[in-house]
Amino acid sequence: METTQQLEKLCESWWDHGPEPDRRKQIHFAHQLLTLLGWGQPEPIAKEDEDEESSPAVSFTLAGGGRTVLAHFVAPGILEPPGTLVDLNLDFCCVTRILADEGYEYNADYVFITDLCRSYLYDMHTEELLLWANAADEFKGEFAQSLQHGAVAQGSLDELRRQPRSYTARQLREWRHRWGEAFAREAGVNEETAAAFFDRLVVVRYLLEREVLKRPGWRLRQEFCELVGQAMEGEHQDSGKGFAGLCHDIYFDWQAAILAPSPQLDALHGRDDLVGPCLGEFALLGRGKFKANTVLESFNYGPADEKARVRMIPEEDHQRRSMLNKATPATVDQLQVEIDVLDEGYRAIPHWFDALVEVYQRLEKGLRTPQPAAPSDDEDMDLLTWSEHSARRPRALQDPYQHAAERGLVIYCASPRQWRTARLVLYLHLIGRYDQDRDRFIQFPQVETALKPRPKTLSRDRDRAAFPEASEYRQSG
Repeated sequence: METTQQLEKLCESWWDHGPEPDRRKQIHFAHQLLTLLGWGQPEPIAKEDEDEESSPAVSFTLAGGGRTVLAHFVAPGILEPPGTLVDLNLDFCCVTRILADEGYEYNADYVFITDLCRSYLYDMHTEELLLWANAADEFKGEFAQSLQHGAVAQGSLDELRRQPRSYTARQLREWRHRWGEAFAREAGVNEETAAAFFDRLVVVRYLLEREVLKRPGWRLRQEFCELVGQAMEGEHQDSGKGFAGLCHDIYFDWQAAILAPSPQLDALHGRDDLVGPCLGEFALLGRGKFKANTVLESFNYGPADEKARVRMIPEEDHQRRSMLNKATPATVDQLQVEIDVLDEGYRAIPHWFDALVEVYQRLEKGLRTPQPAAPSDDEDMDLLTWSEHSARRPRALQDPYQHAAERGLVIYCASPRQWRTARLVLYLHLIGRYDQDRDRFIQFPQVETALKPRPKTLSRDRDRAAFPEASEYRQSG
């Protein structure tokens, strides 16, 4: 009880100093708070003189239970009320975004940011906002208890409740819908154009957070960070033009058709008054919102049957699996898996993409004849023999991802929404596979060739009509 009262008095006293307190007093109050939480008086992180003058925070590294917490103490009134951000489905305000990013420099597991009234605690592995307090009386409860030195040493921060994926996905969906309504209201943008814009945002961020495009002189990630950083700080001039240019560069160099020029999107990109603030808020969304499964879950809205397609788990198809198992080097190039989004849902796309790639990799390992080495400039080689061998090698084994996306999969879509969602799912899965497997990335496959309008009757429909018992078995499965 005494510690709780001391915390409250400390917070009230700190706010009496106003928005520009003496830095020595800032350190003194930070030490008092840390002492009340059982951390003693650790030394502040040493910064360069220029950094110290420009930084709004006095910062400390706290270690306990094998975890590192980066603690930032800022002047009163700098932080926005976290409750307001949560209502907007954001994870950061401008100040916490900048300070939290410093956590990566110190390999911090958690970042704690406070002005002794408004407080934030982030898990830096996901950038999830775990705890927040709008006022001192909110901080002195669960927040302060979780940050006690002894509690942290016993794993209190790891035990804090994480929000389920459905909650994070709903936040992303509501943020996207809020801006879609703003685009429609202010610029007359239709739903399809707004959806295409948000798909671009997701793909660009997902792509640049990974190492897929990295090569000597690679600056795309830095350019994107600078673009959204300026927008976050209110510099909106040429925001739309900058984002359009970034999309064009990726499209031109890596043939990502989802980022191809579009007259409708070009008109939206010309509205800096809309694109700029949207990009600024986009920077305030945590990384956890952009996991592939979370992005897909964000489409869990609208008609019940469409929501079901988002949640549907791929069924084991014995006929399909048998076809894959029977593939040989002579037949693998003609191998195709037809996916009916209407009936199988979106998760079937990455599931059967991976199944195809596994077949290609199995056949690659099983080839008996070793491939001759490519001819080099410094020795005489039989160029004709080498080129003939290469030509006989199945296309599917030369570039498995490209072949699976362009020729191995046929994805039937019954509506524009299904087409857009299926395309986004396939793009994110491709990027994830290239990043995970560290395969050399030259350019994107022509993903759109896999997406086809759904005919009135598919072979699966005919099978069900002929063998209704099998259909019932699969559905009850």
